[in-house]
Amino acid sequence: MSNNTVKLAVYGNPAVEIEGKLLAAVGTDVVRPGLLMERVDSGSGTIAYRPHSTAEGKAAKLIVVENIYFGKGIDDYYKSAATPLDDKVYMIYARPGDVVWCLLPASQVITIGMYLYSNGSGYVMQSVGTPTEGSIIGSSLENISTGVGVVKHIKVEIV
Repeated sequence: MSNNTVKLAVYGNPAVEIEGKLLAAVGTDVVRPGLLMERVDSGSGTIAYRPHSTAEGKAAKLIVVENIYFGKGIDDYYKSAATPLDDKVYMIYARPGDVVWCLLPASQVITIGMYLYSNGSGYVMQSVGTPTEGSIIGSSLENISTGVGVVKHIKVEIV
């Protein structure tokens, strides 16, 4: 269990929690709380999930939450070298006004109020181009910067 006791609680209305199966191709040490996900075909006609894959593209606000059923925290990966068969993931559909923790990739400088978008790998980032309509994930509620190779959680209000 992680020493970090911060939970990905949703502040505001109760979010809709879902349980899903990871796409088989999703590698280890990838899926962790705060990751933005998307629903895809597993290849056999069933629903599976993977990290959101379109930078600045439209996205359902489908966020991975910690596996509270096994005492896991926000820094615990769902699928890792230590637990390679853990292909079940818990997520929420965050709604406008919900406040959630998302993952911010390395080398970002974010200020309060800045709109955040998918970076195409399941993380959120500031816009680097012309985002498509409906692609805003949320607005930053804190000033934060990440260094080279450093990933952090960021508090985001869903829009």
